[in-house]
Amino acid sequence: MKAQSAIFTRRSVRDYDSSKRASNEQIEEVLRAAMYAPSAMNKQPWEFLVITNQCVLDKITKIHPYCESLKDAGTAIIVCGNRETQLKTPSGEYYIYDCSAATQNILLRAKELGLDTCWCGISPEADRAEAFSKLFKLPECIEPVALVLLGYGKREEPAGERFDRKKIHLEKW
Repeated sequence: MKAQSAIFTRRSVRDYDSSKRASNEQIEEVLRAAMYAPSAMNKQPWEFLVITNQCVLDKITKIHPYCESLKDAGTAIIVCGNRETQLKTPSGEYYIYDCSAATQNILLRAKELGLDTCWCGISPEADRAEAFSKLFKLPECIEPVALVLLGYGKREEPAGERFDRKKIHLEKW
């Protein structure tokens, strides 16, 4: 599957086939794609925590209210930002944007590999981020940004039309 096809057919999947799991090679391939995302000043402040242990996946579903289907997906990728390696400016920090770009690359590469995903936000929900930090004993400089469910969907989700010319403003508002 080409990138254009992945972009136009990717959907957030919440119903997974529990009898099939992503392989270690597929997981590594989506993480490779994540690490090719753009980042401010090429700081690459991302870190990735991969969870496939069913007991730990069950614990995640208790601290994140929107990821019950993780139990069937079989793989969680927690995209984290390293505040020590990111670009910092007087106006703010960039790791959230960098990690979001990496997360999008995970979603698209997974689709190209025949896998399905669902991006479940962690940041900016402080309570949720704190619960993930505590569960995984994350260093203080590491902030969990996104949870990606990775697996095989039970059915093909139809791609709806999203293009809307009214949201395009040429030269002026």
